[in-house]
Amino acid sequence: MKFTTFVTSLEDILACAAAPNLEEVLIESRELAREGRITIAQAQELARQASNHGLKPVLVWDILMTNDDFTTRSKLVAEMDLSLFSAIRTQCPGAAAWVRANAPTHGLHFIVENSNHNMPGLKRWVAQLQPQRMVLSTQLPEDKLIACCQQLPCECEVLGAGKILLFYSKRHLLQANFSDEDEAQNDHWLYADSASEESASRPFPTIENEHGTFMYLNKDHFILDTLSRLDAGGMHSIRIDLRDLQNGERAAKGIEELCRLTLANDPALGSWWPRPTSAPFFKRNRTDKQFSRMKPQTRLLRDSNCVAEVVTVERGELLGLMVLRDFESKGTDFTFVAHDGQELPVQIESFSDLVGNPLTQCEAHKVVRCPWIKGVKAGAILIRSSVE
Repeated sequence: MKFTTFVTSLEDILACAAAPNLEEVLIESRELAREGRITIAQAQELARQASNHGLKPVLVWDILMTNDDFTTRSKLVAEMDLSLFSAIRTQCPGAAAWVRANAPTHGLHFIVENSNHNMPGLKRWVAQLQPQRMVLSTQLPEDKLIACCQQLPCECEVLGAGKILLFYSKRHLLQANFSDEDEAQNDHWLYADSASEESASRPFPTIENEHGTFMYLNKDHFILDTLSRLDAGGMHSIRIDLRDLQNGERAAKGIEELCRLTLANDPALGSWWPRPTSAPFFKRNRTDKQFSRMKPQTRLLRDSNCVAEVVTVERGELLGLMVLRDFESKGTDFTFVAHDGQELPVQIESFSDLVGNPLTQCEAHKVVRCPWIKGVKAGAILIRSSVE
């Protein structure tokens, strides 16, 4: 198993050259990469230095692009000395196709971290693009990562330690909240913590630069202490992302020690990482467990006895119901059936129209009102218990 990481300086190159099992480095320019901070000229010089120190430089081209953006950026790549790089890394299918057509001798690293998570889709990308490597999602549990390594005819890579991207938009969502003079703005980079009423206790780190807005999980991904099965299963590369720990000054400070601790499975490894960590999907991805609970249990009850659906609830006052079929409002017992199938038998004394006029006959496709009943929520259906 090999390690890979990002570099932005000669100091990073030297640290990577000294790190065990680290043979390649990821180089980002600000014109082509989502979090690039150096120019294309600096990126090319860094690639020369990496090669001189026995490392394989990989050009990162991972921004989202409109058609106009793609025309501009692909021209920039075409003008580069691509012989300096051993591979090109992209997440845009159009950019990947461009690499295949215009740099066929270069390895292609195709990023599917935020797009494909199923084996049929991954296999189709491999068949179409013939990549040297697939960069897999952290949402895949360990068993599926191993299956990818064994079934995909190319190298596989996954994030071993670093921040988890939750959201990426090309829009600039923070800019309106900062003035040009604000200290938070530094060379078109804005930093903020994003929170809502639901997540007030755990704000999400958010960055904005010329390529858009990025929101990250409040805990970093970390599986460096549990790599034995991935190693045995054939995982080719583990990516270690130290960029966000170093304030943009460097990108690989400490990589030598971290690689050494990982290979030795040193007990100190867990305390090395300075921020809270998590691996929510690594052992088991159970996000689909909720699907059965989300499926309404009332769908089979929508027969001739289903007369209305609750569309609004005014607590302590009234219920609003959309009438599905005509029914008499007197002399009939009713049952409310909730989304999860729970039943609540009721006797409704009266129905009225929206103005408040009492009704003896409720007509289909109209909204009627009845007194509020504790425990009845929007989405419940009204079942007629007996038919005259």
